[in-house]
Amino acid sequence: MKNSFISIILDNFLLILGLISLLLVVDGQFYYAGILILLAGVYAYFQVKVVNFFDLVPTPNFNDPSPLLVFVISPLILIYLLFSFRAWGFLGILPIFLFSMAGVHQLKKDHNSNQTKSLFLLPLPIAAVAITFLTLVLQGSSDLRFIIYAVVIIFSYLMIRPSK
Repeated sequence: MKNSFISIILDNFLLILGLISLLLVVDGQFYYAGILILLAGVYAYFQVKVVNFFDLVPTPNFNDPSPLLVFVISPLILIYLLFSFRAWGFLGILPIFLFSMAGVHQLKKDHNSNQTKSLFLLPLPIAAVAITFLTLVLQGSSDLRFIIYAVVIIFSYLMIRPSK
């Protein structure tokens, strides 16, 4: 009983972090949301080691929307609320659209066991943590929002580029 409870908590930890970070972003507590996204990135990196440490059998993939929520939706809403790209029209929405599509594409590729991973493919958690950190650092300077714009587009490309 205890083993299955710990397994459920560990499997859904990303979902919990994603929901709380999304609520914090919407509430305007951007730094706390950024810390939770960073914590989720660290946990995603060590998730297999944690499961092996506790000698747990992973539960079925109930946490499939978790990486999407914590590494795609929360950082993009953070960018949207901090840097107003609405004045740019369609071009203002383009990086958000590209990053969300690249994130979904990478998550789909990760769940397909037949795909081989490229050594030079940028992982989604690293891209999300870097974008969140850069967004929080450049929060006060609206003149530098083109840097966020460019970084999001470059990271989107690096997440989906084809293997050679």
